[in-house]
This record gives sequence, C-alpha cells and structure tokens, in this order.
Amino acid sequence: MKNIITIGLLCWALSTQAQKGKVGLAIGLKGEIAYTAFKENLENSVYTPGFGYGFGGFVRAKIFKFYFQPELNYSNQSVYVESKTVDGKNKISFSAVDVPVMLGLYLFKVERTSVRLFVGPELTVFGSYKVKDETIDKKKAGIRAGFGAYTFGVGIDVGRLTMDARYKSAFTSISSLSNVDMMPNQVILSLGIKIHHKEGL
Repeated sequence: MKNIITIGLLCWALSTQAQKGKVGLAIGLKGEIAYTAFKENLENSVYTPGFGYGFGGFVRAKIFKFYFQPELNYSNQSVYVESKTVDGKNKISFSAVDVPVMLGLYLFKVERTSVRLFVGPELTVFGSYKVKDETIDKKKAGIRAGFGAYTFGVGIDVGRLTMDARYKSAFTSISSLSNVDMMPNQVILSLGIKIHHKEGL
C-alpha cells in the first residue's frame, strides 16, 4: 500500500513539473553532415580529410535543466589516403551505425529558443569499408569491427527544430595492427525536427 502511494505521489509530482515546463520528452529525426580526419602515424602515407553524411533518430528526456539523449544513426564517411612513394590519392569510405548517448544542460531559454551544452560516449559499429569503391574484408585489412569515442558540443532549439554542432574523437585506433595508428576525428553539424514534443522541451 505504501509503495502504491509513493508511486502515485511521484507521478503527481512529475505531472505537476511537466505542466510548469520543467519535465519534458521529445522524439525526433535528424540529418547531419560530417568533416572527417584521421590522426595517423603512417610513415609512407598521408590522409586528407573528407566529408560525409548521416541520418537517424533521437529521444530526449528533460528533468529541470538537465536532459538525457540516446540516438541511433546511420552514417557514411570518407577520407583520402596518398602514398608518399606513389602518385595519386585513393578514396577510403565506410558506413557505420553510430549510437551516441548524450548528457546535456540547458543554459537558457528565450521564448521558443533555447541553448544547451552536451557531452557523452558514442559507439560506432562499421558496416562496409571500401578503398577506391571496392569493398575490403575488414578482418583481413586489420580494421576493427568498430570503436568507442567521446563527443561534446552545443545545441540550439527553435520550436520543434533542433540544431547541433559537435566534435567526436575516437578512444582507440580503428586498425588492429600494432604499427598503424588510425584515429578518426569528426566535426558534425546536424539539423533535426521533434516529431513528438511534450511541454518543457
């Protein structure tokens, strides 16, 4: 009986805070463009940054000024590698499923516009890996199945529109070879829309 009363009081408190705009929930879709560079230590090769794209969805739950936002995204990125001994550049492209989990803080809100900061870990799992548009066996090429990364950035919301600018950097090399250190770093700009939107967000 005490548990039922406690749960009832908790639901009533959350409902009251939601009406005041302090608790909210949003579900949305987003698209993004990314600038990808590799930090590497290869003696005979140089990587040139490239651009890519992505799309996916997110859920954002807000409590007072804090929020929690898991995402599920598909991305396709590319960089270029140039040998120091042979002329010409080769395009390296890879698709991936990205799962960031963001913890954020709303800095301030003016009418329908709010500004926020966020940080969190991200898991990237590779799909295809191509060199010169030819699919490469990742295991034979010494490419890991995926990698972990950290992400941080700033976001702006205007009504149902949500915009992010974030930086992403890998914790480890995507290569399993001991003499190769390939660590992707990305600058990502995204634009999304909240398709389900509760008071407070």
